[in-house]
Amino acid sequence: MQAPHALLAVGWLIPPVPPRGSTRLVYGVEPTARWPKGSDPSKLLSPAVELADPLYELRYRENPASVAHICAENAYLDSAMAQDAGWRSAIAEMDELLKEFQPASRQPPSGFQEDLLWHRGSDTAGWEYARRKIFPNGWEQPFPQFVRRRVGSADVQLVLDANRAPALLPSEDCDYSPSGCEACEATQATVRGISAFVPSPDGSFVAYTVDTSGEESFSLMIARLRDDGILPAAMSPFHSVHGVDVDVRWGYSVGAAATSLFYATMDSTGRPYQLHRLDLRTDSVRTDASSTLVFEERDSRYRLAFRRSADGSRLLVDLRSRDSSETWAVRIAEAPGVDLRSRDSSETWAVRIAEAPGTLEASGTVDVGSTAGRLSLGWRCLGERRPGSSYEAEFWADAPYWADASGTPTRDGAPGTPTRDGCYVVIDTSENTLYTLAASVEMSGRSSEISGDQSGDQMSGRSTWQPVTIETEGTLQGAAASDAHDGAFGETSLLGLQCFKSFVALECRRDGAAELLLWNGDVSPSAVSSAWRRLGGYELERWTHELLSNADEAARSARVAAATLGLQSAGQWSLQLSAPDEQRYRSDAPRLEISTPIDPPRVFECSLRLRSHDRGTTSDADAAGFDSRSAGFHSQDLTLRLLHQTPLPRGFDRSKFACGRLWAVAPDGVRVPISVLAKIPAATKGAAPETRAALLFGYGAYGTCTDPGWDAERLALASTGIVAAIAHVRGGGEMGRGWHAAARRETKAISFSDLEACATALCDAGLAARGGVALEGRSAGGLLVGACLNLNPSAYCAVLASVPFLDAAGKLQDASLPLTANEWEEFGNPNERTGHLSVLGFSPVHNVVPGEVYPPCLLLPAFNDARTGFSEALKFAHYIRTNGAPIEAQQAFVRTDMGGGHFRPANPDARRADRALEYGFVLHHCRRALARCSPQATSQEPAPPAPPAPPAAGSEGNVGGGGGLGTAHTLIYRAVQASDVEAVGRLRTLIFSPHLVTIGSQYLQSRLYADALAHKAAVIVAVDADGTLWGAADLASLPCEGGGVCGYITNVCVAPAARRRGIGGRLVDELEIVAARSDMRAAVLHVDIDNVAARELYITKGYTPGCDDRELAAAAALVPSAGTESPEQLLMTKLFRVEGSLI
Repeated sequence: MQAPHALLAVGWLIPPVPPRGSTRLVYGVEPTARWPKGSDPSKLLSPAVELADPLYELRYRENPASVAHICAENAYLDSAMAQDAGWRSAIAEMDELLKEFQPASRQPPSGFQEDLLWHRGSDTAGWEYARRKIFPNGWEQPFPQFVRRRVGSADVQLVLDANRAPALLPSEDCDYSPSGCEACEATQATVRGISAFVPSPDGSFVAYTVDTSGEESFSLMIARLRDDGILPAAMSPFHSVHGVDVDVRWGYSVGAAATSLFYATMDSTGRPYQLHRLDLRTDSVRTDASSTLVFEERDSRYRLAFRRSADGSRLLVDLRSRDSSETWAVRIAEAPGVDLRSRDSSETWAVRIAEAPGTLEASGTVDVGSTAGRLSLGWRCLGERRPGSSYEAEFWADAPYWADASGTPTRDGAPGTPTRDGCYVVIDTSENTLYTLAASVEMSGRSSEISGDQSGDQMSGRSTWQPVTIETEGTLQGAAASDAHDGAFGETSLLGLQCFKSFVALECRRDGAAELLLWNGDVSPSAVSSAWRRLGGYELERWTHELLSNADEAARSARVAAATLGLQSAGQWSLQLSAPDEQRYRSDAPRLEISTPIDPPRVFECSLRLRSHDRGTTSDADAAGFDSRSAGFHSQDLTLRLLHQTPLPRGFDRSKFACGRLWAVAPDGVRVPISVLAKIPAATKGAAPETRAALLFGYGAYGTCTDPGWDAERLALASTGIVAAIAHVRGGGEMGRGWHAAARRETKAISFSDLEACATALCDAGLAARGGVALEGRSAGGLLVGACLNLNPSAYCAVLASVPFLDAAGKLQDASLPLTANEWEEFGNPNERTGHLSVLGFSPVHNVVPGEVYPPCLLLPAFNDARTGFSEALKFAHYIRTNGAPIEAQQAFVRTDMGGGHFRPANPDARRADRALEYGFVLHHCRRALARCSPQATSQEPAPPAPPAPPAAGSEGNVGGGGGLGTAHTLIYRAVQASDVEAVGRLRTLIFSPHLVTIGSQYLQSRLYADALAHKAAVIVAVDADGTLWGAADLASLPCEGGGVCGYITNVCVAPAARRRGIGGRLVDELEIVAARSDMRAAVLHVDIDNVAARELYITKGYTPGCDDRELAAAAALVPSAGTESPEQLLMTKLFRVEGSLI
């Protein structure tokens, strides 16, 4: 499809113009609304407020005009890149660096053997699984192979190859594919990659999900494995379900005869809300499948997720909004096989049917087949939802939970009988408190239905929660921590947990960094200090170096490197527990992953010596080397075993890089941390400090923590000399829950002022030049950088925003869009009285500053994005271009990924190409900013940056083409030459005839302008050393009635990207010199009456409005106005000679 409006014109591209409409959005009470405008009707605006949105129709993918505009924007960007040699060079440079730092689809070095990370997951049949990228043929492929082996065996079986069908799905599986655009259709042709891979517990089946369109609407595929583990030759799943959420979990099984699988489906907004159980029954001929609805969440603010407990005995359903949560639990019926809760791994047991989930009926029973009969439902609510209160819960099957004979929990540590039912461990993340809940006091659900709209004390398990005192290095925490400093300075902020047989691992944060807390379950006050063990990143980082290098030298080098840039070395790591499916519940050896910005990820198995509660048997902890006679954790209690390490990039030298923390001070006095990664500048004696530019990344929403771990892409950018920084602004969770709460809803603007302060801090610390900071944001981070950009457009040299959230007021007004109802609790509801002004006040699309020249912006939406619509980026770019500043100065580019969704491509080659474009854009404009800031640039007149389009092929002369000039060059002002004529004609066509949109009309007008040059008294051009044209103006000789001549200055034009650099004024000065030397009485010119800036410029040069000399005025009146848009023009005059005297 040809891209309309993206036409080449005199070294510049005319930006596409989006289709406009007359839609008016209603904020507040709307009786005819099909979707609720808020959770509480009494809070809605009344009367409603209507606002026009002329680009509203752009959001519809089915609209041909929308698709045509997207294609035009993509073509506009492609043409700009094709004609800007500097940008192309930066993209090529980044592509090579990304290949070096994160290679893909290559042949590894000779003799290389991939180190596979094996895990057992929920398997009970003695299998363990892994992913491999290096195949037996020695080549690395874009997507992994899923393999398995028997525990203790070296024989590896291939289960599924993600590079082949059925992971390769045809485009007809997509819900929508735009037609008419070849680029779109080519991108939509195939989809590769597997999102979730889940083998059945008995190893007979494999289930996996694939996103066929990028819309996060997945297809669930189920296939039966052959005896050798490989899928059938045709690799065709025997059953599939479309339109499901990403995760699946296996339930109970009776050998290969009957197996259950759980999956979730979504409503029309893409919200997971229903849980289904798929029952598979297999005989010697075929496998049958039947599905049953087992749970439903009806509140549109809550999203449903589900998982199996660590020991595999429970199915847990988590219902979450942005403000609160609720968890339900049920036992999973199990059949012959290994009892996951058994102390003897070899123990098997006969068929036993426990409580099984099913659709609630009036009788409270469900029929799951003749084998099980009619079973009672076992759904339990662990704690009812409450506004402003969220919690995390996990079942601990082997908890040493003490209770008296009546089953009432006791907290005094008195001897009693440990329960056989285990307990739930609960973290109230809102109160920052740890609780336990006995499984024997789970609360039952209603007998009539399973729904998320329940209320009342009969649904609550909170009344039975028992608080646990946490020991954190001398500080007892039995209640909520301070909101203001939670997780910031010394406090511990609890985030999540995983249970193992003999202890619980809690993920937490302190001093802005991730840490782990381990608890052995002892609740007696006398055992608080011995029941807890802290694993800080400092300690793990030291142990990591001990395994791989000299710890003292490595730590010293890191501190010295950080100090050279004025940074603190503290808190620069990413630490997290491995995914639950990769843990082994009974091993008591949690797996954890740690990395730093200059150390690639390492996965460790962490063996601990901890107190073992005597139950009359020998625990697996003792067999693994733990001391059951200990009173608590040992002082020398931890052993790390390296399981997997990401290879270092070829030739990578960590000593050339430094990472550390910098603090910014926000306007309200709060200190905001910044994580910095930079290449250490080479020390040169007597040299001035190196001038740097920086890319500042920010997110700042949902309490998400952006830890400074290994990122090979950021490291590649840093290797160019650009400082890569992460601003941990409020709204995120890096400094605890209070950090998140400080920038939500009506106080969201705090995030934006924090980011401004971080950019200023980088400049103050000498890590970036003034005007040399670029911003990057993704998704909700797009809102952050877009709003910050509107606060001060001139402060930044470039903006990069991927799948950006930019139309906050438009999206949050409409609850029919995905995530909208869920987002009201995070950003505010513009339909409500309290949220309307705040959302409209920060929505980037609605706050573009009139008349301001914005820095170059690269906006990258995705056509199939189910979270942030592609129209948001298109709107923002259009409003920047039309804000009243010269349109040629606004370099706002949009590239829509026609086959992508919200997340980056799974294919590493495609991802590398995307990142090369993005970081190439940043690198190019950061270098331009540094060139403007350099000492050489201030000592002489700088050449303007090259606009992104050269002259048409085969033409003579050059208009702002090529790769631009270095800042040491100056422009040359001289008389026009034959080689300049055609370029001058094209430049004038762009400036004076913008209404011409066809190539033919532009060509003819250019020829007319070029031919007219022969009749001028003088033509002055501004060119660089390469002959590239940046501006032109001419002088006509007009005879006066009383004798003599005057000079008429006309057709002053400057290339769009070179404006506001004084070139036009210099051209006028040169023509005045020519006029004076030619004995002309005066210089006269016309200026648009509405062009106040031009009038003021000419007044400063000695021109006066009007003309008292009737002869001069008569002469000037003979010349038609040069402007075609504004016939009302003002004559201005500058006299050279009066009665023979030179003025």
